[in-house]
Amino acid sequence: FFLFYFCIMPGENDYSENDKNLIPYETEPDAKGLKNIVTFRVDDDGTKIKETKVIKVVKEESKVPKGVVERKNNWKKFGDVAKVPLGTLEDGISYFGDVVYFEPFEAKKEEEKVEEKPEINTITCRHCKGPHWSHKCNKYIPEREEKPAATKTGYVPPHQRRGARASDPEKEVTTLRVSNLSEEVTENDLRSVFSVYGYITRIYLARDRHTDLPKGFAYVTFELREDAEKALQKVVGIGLDHLIWSIDWARS
Repeated sequence: FFLFYFCIMPGENDYSENDKNLIPYETEPDAKGLKNIVTFRVDDDGTKIKETKVIKVVKEESKVPKGVVERKNNWKKFGDVAKVPLGTLEDGISYFGDVVYFEPFEAKKEEEKVEEKPEINTITCRHCKGPHWSHKCNKYIPEREEKPAATKTGYVPPHQRRGARASDPEKEVTTLRVSNLSEEVTENDLRSVFSVYGYITRIYLARDRHTDLPKGFAYVTFELREDAEKALQKVVGIGLDHLIWSIDWARS
């Protein structure tokens, strides 16, 4: 609704019968939906003031489920309003809340505790009881402990034991480096070529972080060294998109 507020100070001839008795009243809404609510008050100096509020009443229709309407109509009243018929205003009924007393208080400031620092005693050597640090004492001669001769019964790495074969890390590599690749190559293309020679555990196709296009090289890892050697010998002269692949062992 819209509210218009007026404060008028009329003369004695401007009052109606209700106005003379200072009885507040309100009018029915007109064709435009405007109604007046008139109230009165008296100032400290005895001046009568008439207050008129103009309110526009707007009716809005809202759809409510039928079950909700039936449930509201079947609600039973209780207490002092049990005899009041439905749809009427329940005048003269007031609701009072619980009285709560609030007493503000100031938080007590905790007394500042002054930590007493322990007094630093004078420096005393634990060997000669002199006024210097113990590790700087010139009178103290530490006793030398005889260390037992080192024996060869400790742990020996496998590659240093007797009969151990010297392993070549280059011969344990099972990864091939494939270069001179085009930008349209995929991992499926590499897998379809190399999976013929053995089981492949991993394929890494290097791509540019900004364009996500292949950089031109990839790594193919076989499970067995024999399968990788077979692929290195057989895949010669194979290419894609008019480019011949270059294949070599990956550096360990």
